Amino acid sequence: MKGGPIVSAIVGAGFTAGMLAILPGSVGAAAAAGVVSFIATNLILKDDDDLTKISLGRNIDITDIVNSSLQLNAKLYSYQKKIDDKEMVVLIRSIYDTSSKIIFAVKKTPAKYQYATKFFNYYLPETVQLITKYDEIENQYMTSEEVANYFDKSKNMLIKIDKAFKKQLSNLYKEDILDSKADMKVFDTMLKSDGIDDNEINIGGNKS
Repeated sequence: MKGGPIVSAIVGAGFTAGMLAILPGSVGAAAAAGVVSFIATNLILKDDDDLTKISLGRNIDITDIVNSSLQLNAKLYSYQKKIDDKEMVVLIRSIYDTSSKIIFAVKKTPAKYQYATKFFNYYLPETVQLITKYDEIENQYMTSEEVANYFDKSKNMLIKIDKAFKKQLSNLYKEDILDSKADMKVFDTMLKSDGIDDNEINIGGNKS
């Protein structure tokens, strides 16, 4: 059990901290807090799997989630060559591309999973199921009004799904964009303090 050593060591850290806490004044309190913080942090960071689970706040195996999603996405990709309707094929390709980016983002940064649970647990599986059924019905070459209506509704649904996937991708990077903008603002302030201002920058052209 991976959590056992961590718990034991943190308990041990607590005992050590308690001994330090009896030192005079604030010195003992500061030393105690430092010991607990150092030991706990190093033990938690020791194992990447534990870090992933802790950062998500629950026991979730991101590797399994990513792998199963990649399989679903591969199935989604395969329908580009199976479905006859060209507009549907374009939509499927767009959905596949966005889905790939979402999966890659979570694989790279597992903590992003908490912002994409609906995508992994519902949106992607249901999309594949919808397209699978569409392909099955299309292969029957039926020409009734009911079938034509079904095709239209399926196409409209894929348009909505395409937009939903792109919005999901945007949401995954919202914090990154805000953090980057904040970093650039600080950097810009430092550059201005060194005498570099906007008037000296001319991107894509020569300085006049």
